[in-house]
Amino acid sequence: MELDERKKQVLHAVIKKYILTGEPVGSRTISKDSNLGVSSATIRNEMSDLEDMGYLVQPHTSAGRIPADKGYRLYVNQILPYIEDNSFQRNSSLINLVSGEINHLEVLLQEAIKVLSRTTSYTAIVISPENTSPKIKKVQLILIDREKIMVLLISNTKVIQSDIFTLNEEITEDEINLINNFLNIKLQGKKFNEVEENIVEEEMSRVGKNSLANKLVPAILNTVNNQQKKDIYFEGVTNALDYLDFDDITKAKEFLEFVDDKNRIANLLNDGMGMDSDIEFTIGSENKDEEMKELTVVKSVYRAGGETVGKIGLVGPTRMDYQKVMYIIKALTEDLNRIIKTYLLK
Repeated sequence: MELDERKKQVLHAVIKKYILTGEPVGSRTISKDSNLGVSSATIRNEMSDLEDMGYLVQPHTSAGRIPADKGYRLYVNQILPYIEDNSFQRNSSLINLVSGEINHLEVLLQEAIKVLSRTTSYTAIVISPENTSPKIKKVQLILIDREKIMVLLISNTKVIQSDIFTLNEEITEDEINLINNFLNIKLQGKKFNEVEENIVEEEMSRVGKNSLANKLVPAILNTVNNQQKKDIYFEGVTNALDYLDFDDITKAKEFLEFVDDKNRIANLLNDGMGMDSDIEFTIGSENKDEEMKELTVVKSVYRAGGETVGKIGLVGPTRMDYQKVMYIIKALTEDLNRIIKTYLLK
């Protein structure tokens, strides 16, 4: 059933007040603090209807009402997009952090979630670049000594992966240079998941020893596979102690175990999130994981070279300031995209 405009206004007023105070909201409070232009009795009737429809909950018989997950969902979908508020100024703190030493994406991502956690007081999460998006900018084989080689892969996002291999046979600088040239011709501009189909031992053996090709192809593929293991960074995990009811120590333990499981965290941020979506909220009971049922998860994406390469998220209470969080995370991801383009994609 579609809510009429007045019910939406009442719901909005209840949510704003509850976010501010954390206390159940009564009709008199709404009548006094809002400009709805109707009596307290009318507001009480509207709140009763909203409760019957599942948008509000009355925790105690004599108390006021609080938003239900369904109420927050309608607020995010149908009310928040139309709120015009200039009180949130652009937060340029991430841009101010950028300096000459931030020349790797991982460092930038870790700085970004520090800003996000600090400005919201919630738990911030970021997943390093999606495996299939970054492209190889350069391949470099470096002769460490006569029998040891470093394989260095540099992506277009300046993610660098290196591994050292022992060949158990001597190799010359000339052979290394020939293979370097071959690899860069074959692999430059290719995505990481396209490497295997573009290097063939038989082709490599034409520019170097057969035995060397047999060892280098698996070595390069191993380096690529290491790069394709996503990293997940956290900031402000202990902030959860402030916004969750952890009187039950078991509950706290379950939450901390959940955030320690990288696969579950990756699924949490990936679930239902389209790669082209700007921002998405998963509220309370909408979360599939039991440990997240009392929390809201906010998800956004960041981009490099015009492609979406990773996700950034925020975990907080369902009683979060959705409007403020939306402004902060949108501004931060816009700054992140700009910094990646300006400083890291040279």
